[in-house]
Amino acid sequence: MASPVVAGTAALLLSYFPYLTPEQLVLCLEKGAQSPGTKVRKPGTDTMVDLSELCKTGGLLNAYESAKVAASLQPSAEPPVKKNKKQPKFKNKKD
Repeated sequence: MASPVVAGTAALLLSYFPYLTPEQLVLCLEKGAQSPGTKVRKPGTDTMVDLSELCKTGGLLNAYESAKVAASLQPSAEPPVKKNKKQPKFKNKKD
């Protein structure tokens, strides 16, 4: 379930802050994570460890905190340019 939540939060951030680069988006998601302060069970064992031993940030995703980080970032000098996509031509199409 983690991937859909992260993808949804990334989409939310990009809808409000379309100028974010991919690197800035990752920074917002990572800096917005908050540590739960509890121990979790290490997979495959009965050992209790800090979440930071099992993942990069050691925290849980917080969309509000990620949005606050995104709001503090400066827009890049040039907005991203959308390329015009040409409609594909179908060979079997009857005119």
